[in-house]
Amino acid sequence: EKYNGGVGIVTSYLSKGLEFDVVIVADAEDENYDSSNKLDMKLLYVAMTRALHKLEFVYDKNICKYLKDWWKISLFLYWNIIICAVKFIL
Repeated sequence: EKYNGGVGIVTSYLSKGLEFDVVIVADAEDENYDSSNKLDMKLLYVAMTRALHKLEFVYDKNICKYLKDWWKISLFLYWNIIICAVKFIL
């Protein structure tokens, strides 16, 4: 059966190996993703790396500590990629 678009809801376990245009990670808080638990961090990483174009996090109070650090690293890498692309184009 051919996929015709729409919204699909899958767990991190089932999403491994798949790709999506947009990924929304729900409840991205320490209570749900313990930064000291390797399995939690692996599942979060799998969920984050499924996004092709857009990655969003939904949280109520405080975003997971791992994601606070990840944002700093990804922002740095993102800007370096843009700077390299601009240099290449020019």
